[in-house]
Amino acid sequence: MDLPENQKKYPYISTEENDVDSLVVEEVFSSNEFQTWLLKKLSLKGSSKFIGAWKNVRPSHYGECDIVIEFNIDNKKTAILIEDKIDAPEQPQQAERYHKTGKYLIETKKETERIDQYVTCLLSPEIYYKEDAPMGKYEKKISYEEMLKWFESQIETERMKFKKMVLKNGIKKARTGYTQPTDERTDAFYKYYVDVSRENNPKLGLRYKQRASRNNWVDIKPTTFPSNIIIKHKGDRGYVDLEISKIDIDEFTKSMEDKLEDKMQIEKTGKSLSVRIDTLCLLPEFNTIDSPETYRDDLILIFNTAEKLMNWYSKFKHESIFNIP
Repeated sequence: MDLPENQKKYPYISTEENDVDSLVVEEVFSSNEFQTWLLKKLSLKGSSKFIGAWKNVRPSHYGECDIVIEFNIDNKKTAILIEDKIDAPEQPQQAERYHKTGKYLIETKKETERIDQYVTCLLSPEIYYKEDAPMGKYEKKISYEEMLKWFESQIETERMKFKKMVLKNGIKKARTGYTQPTDERTDAFYKYYVDVSRENNPKLGLRYKQRASRNNWVDIKPTTFPSNIIIKHKGDRGYVDLEISKIDIDEFTKSMEDKLEDKMQIEKTGKSLSVRIDTLCLLPEFNTIDSPETYRDDLILIFNTAEKLMNWYSKFKHESIFNIP
């Protein structure tokens, strides 16, 4: 893209929605000019003072907002609730949930959270606006292309080059990306799955992302994990695995076997190894589940187990076996 040729050996970033969320939050914190541009795009007029910006938050029990930005506009505390999309389809009642969140924040008795007004916004590449796309009833829409144009109008710096690359890669992904077919029961169960995780074990960092039908294995990747380590919940087997690649299983067993905690065992899993805990909680295929709440106790046990494995790794991550070049 805009980077020098010698920096193009590998793709710097394959843009995900979370990358754009970070870009927007960082820019609104650091640039008065971006704040002014954003407020103008949203038709928010008046004397304004920036309060704060957050990503991936749950300001109410109605669900997660990708981005929340707050301004004081003419002495009215104003929340901007943004849903970011690249190529994932709009979920059932998603726009409506944003409106419910806004109304909740107006009516809440918690003074620190209460706002005076809100606006909902869909942020996405232009191609997402095609006529048959179920965009929901967002009050405003901002395209990646519009935001890219703003960055292109700024003084050319290495920082701006990188941000333009992130947006261009997101636009390209929207044009070429594959959208999975939606299965309502799979979608409903996985949303509930993520909600229970975020309510009870937020350190796991689990986020909703549309899933294919008939799939009840889930990858859990805490932000503190290196690229070769992931937690895998294997629902049809009852296992929660701390899966580790690029380490020899015999060397790992010799080094770490005496450090295992209750119910942990080392297993060979494909080309990787796993520190496994069997929860004895078997889940059916997600697309067969009609009542997600009946699995709440099982899910709490599963996420507690995943956090146990996460904490075990954090305790021993400085062991030499985890740091072999």
